[in-house]
This record gives sequence, C-alpha cells and structure tokens, in this order.
Amino acid sequence: MTWHDRVDELLFAGESVQERVAVGGHELVVTSHRVLSFAPDDASGPRYRHVDRPNVADVRIETHDPLRTLGWAILLGALSAALVYVAATADFAGAVPALNGGGPGMGAVDGTIEAIESMLATFELVLLGLAALAALAALAAFAWYLRDRERRLVVAVVGEEDLATPLPPDPEEAVRVLESAIEGNPGEDPRPISPAAGPASGSVEVAGGRGAGSSDGEPSRIGSDGGTTDETAARADETAARADAEVLDPDAGESDAGDRSADD
Repeated sequence: MTWHDRVDELLFAGESVQERVAVGGHELVVTSHRVLSFAPDDASGPRYRHVDRPNVADVRIETHDPLRTLGWAILLGALSAALVYVAATADFAGAVPALNGGGPGMGAVDGTIEAIESMLATFELVLLGLAALAALAALAAFAWYLRDRERRLVVAVVGEEDLATPLPPDPEEAVRVLESAIEGNPGEDPRPISPAAGPASGSVEVAGGRGAGSSDGEPSRIGSDGGTTDETAARADETAARADAEVLDPDAGESDAGDRSADD
C-alpha cells in the first residue's frame, strides 16, 4: 500500500480531503487546509510535499523547458558552423611562402615546407572533424531538450518550489477542479451576524416588565434627559400649550411665570 492510499494518516485533527487529481504515480490532494503532492518512487526530488492553501498562488498548465539543455544545443551548433566556415574559407597551406631557386641546402628546406603544408592541410581536416562532432553534439542536446520538454499541471506556490505533475487527460477540467477546491472555504463558514435594528439615537430600551411611563408592560425608552419618552412628550405638550396661552394672553403668561417663581 502506497501513501496515496494512506492520506488519512497524514491529515491533522479536523482536516478532511476535498479533491484528488491523480496522473499515473503522481497525485495532488486538496484538503480543507493544505495541498498534498505525491510522486512515484522513481521521481527526482521528494516523494511527498505539502503546502498551506493560503500560500497557493494559482493553478495553471505550464510548458517545462530545460533552457540549459537548449542553450548547450545552440552553443554547439554555433561552434560547428564557425569551424566549418573557418575550414572552408581559410587557406592554411597557401600561407606558406613558396621558395624558388636552387642552391645547397634547398632540398632540406623544401622538405620542411612540404611537411608544414601537409600539417596545415591535416589541421583543416581536423577542423572539419571537430565541426562534425560539434554538430552531432548539438543535435543530441536538442533531442534531449525535446524529450524533456513537456506540459505539466503546476500548482504555483509563493516562496517555495511549485508543485507539478504530468498533464492529466483533461487538463482544463483538472485546473478548474483544483482551483475551485483551493479557493473554497474549509468546512462551513458560520452565518454572519448582522446587528439588529436598535432604538433611536439618544434612547435605550429597558428590558423587562413595566417601565416608567409604560401602561401595557412594553419596554420603555429612556431619553437623554433621564426621563422616559412618555414624560418627555408630556413636558413638550405642556410647554407648547403655555406658549400658545402667552401669545393669546400675555398677562396670563406673566401671571403663570410669577406663580412658578413663587412656587420655587
């Protein structure tokens, strides 16, 4: 039994599996808190990794390009072309001056010159051979690049190495499923609590039985002046009545004011 079948043993308390995407020996498991990645035994790197869901940037289909291998292929190809150009355009044998005339010792000199020309001609063949080897090496590097170049399903991770698996049969659906599971909320979120409509500004409800100024047992409201809203309304009505009386009979208003002063 592989660890793919023992995911429950790796879960924390209260953690649950949300989605799974398996491709061969690779598998991505989205839980309520993390993303788990499993790789086969023959894969390079760790066989198991996990990242917290808040650290996941996105899920995408990515083409993996071994750029170093491609760079070697380009470099070797350029070297091969340069060697062929040098061997084809340079006349190394012609660089040796021709000696005319005879005399003692000229035979030895001619023999030396012929040996140098032969060496230069051999050098041209060596350049062509090196060019052929560089061309073969460039082709091999490019073939290696094509072999390693592949499309992968990648879970991009912030601050860490990405999680990657081979491309599944339906990559678009796999991306949709993983994104939906990763962006979803773990478990069921509590219902948001909205504040209930409170009393009007400047008053507070008094819970309980009959309040001051209440005749039917309903909660009374206490105004900012310390009295109940019923008492405040009564005072306002009384003040308005007195103002009307003063307008109709100013003397009565002065008499009432004198009476209030005497009472005080």
